[in-house]
Order: sequence, then C-alpha cells, then structure tokens
Amino acid sequence: TQKGVDMKIGVDLVQMSMRKDFDTAILISADSDFQYAVEKAQEADVKVRLAYFQGSSINKDFQKSFDGIELLHDDLLDKCKM
Repeated sequence: TQKGVDMKIGVDLVQMSMRKDFDTAILISADSDFQYAVEKAQEADVKVRLAYFQGSSINKDFQKSFDGIELLHDDLLDKCKM
C-alpha cells in the first residue's frame, strides 16, 4: 500500500524547484492533485511538462497548466520491462 506518495512527489517538486535544482521537470501522471505543486514550481521559474500514456483520462484544466505535453506510447513501457 502506498500512502502519501503523491504528496511527497508534489513537495519534492516544489522544494527542488525553489532550490533551482533543475530548470525543467517532467511529471508522468494523470492526477490533477498535482496542479498546485505544478503552479508553485512554475512560480519558481521551472518549466513543467506533462507526460502521459494513451488512454489516460486527464482533466483539461490540468493539461492547460503545463508548459508542454508529451504522449508516451506503450512500446516505451515494453522497453522498460525486465
């Protein structure tokens, strides 16, 4: 059971953005609960891109909050399998 993982990812995104650890972040998620963290990272001048797999149901307002969007294909997952 994973408890609080989304919250931890969101907090890490904001903290690392504020420290200027990177200039671009890529979030692989369809969960609009990340929207506030995305906005805060962008306030720290970090570009945040959304990556998602075909068939994911993503809120349109959530999509609009990103600096770019990338569609990931299932063959990528096949390449990552062990």
